[in-house]
Amino acid sequence: ISDDDDEFTIERRDGGRSLTSPSQLALAGSLTRDKLVLEQTNHRTVSAMRAALSTALAKQFEGSHFLRNLVWFARGAVISVVGLLVSAWFLPLEAASMGLFSVVWIGGWWSIVIFAAWGAVKGLFGNRGIARVGSLFQLIFLIPFMGAGIAAPGFILFSTTSPLLYAVLATAALLGVMNIVFYHLLWAPTPLGRKLLDAVEGFRLYMTTAEEERLKVLHPPEKTPELFELYLPYALALDCENEWNAKFATVLAAAGVAAAAPSWYSGSHWDSRNTGGFTNSLGSGLASTISSAATAPGSSSGSGGGGSSGGGGGGGGGGGW
Repeated sequence: ISDDDDEFTIERRDGGRSLTSPSQLALAGSLTRDKLVLEQTNHRTVSAMRAALSTALAKQFEGSHFLRNLVWFARGAVISVVGLLVSAWFLPLEAASMGLFSVVWIGGWWSIVIFAAWGAVKGLFGNRGIARVGSLFQLIFLIPFMGAGIAAPGFILFSTTSPLLYAVLATAALLGVMNIVFYHLLWAPTPLGRKLLDAVEGFRLYMTTAEEERLKVLHPPEKTPELFELYLPYALALDCENEWNAKFATVLAAAGVAAAAPSWYSGSHWDSRNTGGFTNSLGSGLASTISSAATAPGSSSGSGGGGSSGGGGGGGGGGGW
């Protein structure tokens, strides 16, 4: 990774560590050129790389480590729809027509709005820097559309006085919200996935624990510049690069610039006397750059839901993109 005035470039080089996990191989295989500048003009390539990584992670872990439980969700959705149809059967024809239009409007309109808002919320909490600001602006942009989603069916409903229609529509809205919520709540790790998540959590705890006395009982490896470099990508993916840097600040300063500079980085932000500035700049800058580079010009950068998606994968060596 080279950094020139906050313009990041990925360059393929020989002599690095071999790639072993399917996600690593998929990401490397999707890099169609030896050098790629992370900017919006290359959004098709960057988007394809993110998609390849996401697909590879899903193939590698979905089912064995992670379940979406879509069968259970489908059962609940079918029961909801059948219940609404039975309720609508008892409505007067005029009220049923208004109700049908309102349900279609609410369902279609709010599905799009909620999908966009969900991506913006994920981006707001998952992105960093300018990408987070973009997610905030996307949420603000959606406010008028939320108002339209309420006003249009509300205007129609004020023209009828059928209490049964109000009850059916209120039930439809409640069931819609419940199905959306449970679609996400049903996602769950398998026992094998839970074990992997616990291992990741334990590794992050090691990287962030400042009390060295607590770590000595676990016989941690000796702190060296090589160890700092080896696990820095993981620290970036787990959003704890500053804590990881703090553990090695003294070691890196004593080692000198030549000995401590990561072999995979080239740029002006490296300073062995102030590695905190390097990790902070690399973490926030790279995340927002990737998020922006994967977005087509003219569209919102917030919908991607996270530039540095975290090191899912557990396959050792850079599952996050």
